[in-house]
Amino acid sequence: MAEPSNKAEFIVGVDLGGTKIYSGVFDLSLEHRGTARLSTKSDRGADAVIERISRCVRDAVDESDLELKQIRGVGIGAPGAVDADSGKVIFAPNLGWKDVALKKELEKLLEVPVFLSNDCNIAMLGVHVAELKSKPRDVIGVFVGTGIGGGPGGSVGVIYYYVTADGATANDVLLPSGLSSSTR
Repeated sequence: MAEPSNKAEFIVGVDLGGTKIYSGVFDLSLEHRGTARLSTKSDRGADAVIERISRCVRDAVDESDLELKQIRGVGIGAPGAVDADSGKVIFAPNLGWKDVALKKELEKLLEVPVFLSNDCNIAMLGVHVAELKSKPRDVIGVFVGTGIGGGPGGSVGVIYYYVTADGATANDVLLPSGLSSSTR
């Protein structure tokens, strides 16, 4: 895995959708610095889309008059079923993806750490923390785009509930600082 630079003072957020890729560069106070947008072109396959994500990140960094070495990490919200632990998109019907190692491939291309989550969950965490300043205590969001999704949020972060491969139920809590706990 790529290691973050202690001197890096910027982060990039990526919204991967069925029709567009949108990248934004922010300083560590979450002040917006620049953006870039590309069409997804999912019909070209996962490898081509991953290359386009890399290009969109690089374009946003360039638009911000920065270099990749100034980027601490990239957070990407991907549609569908996402396994944040393995960094894989398990299934994204609107992209035609199954078992795509998105985190690993992006880290190879960008040479910075990448964090992957479901797009609706991470969007709700961002809204709750950055826009609503963690008030109200609990929120839920519904997002309509190429697909439809939702994400819960609250005073502790985004809570994921799911069933593991062996049939057990589990949950994780995603705090703004990263994955906090698990009942797995």
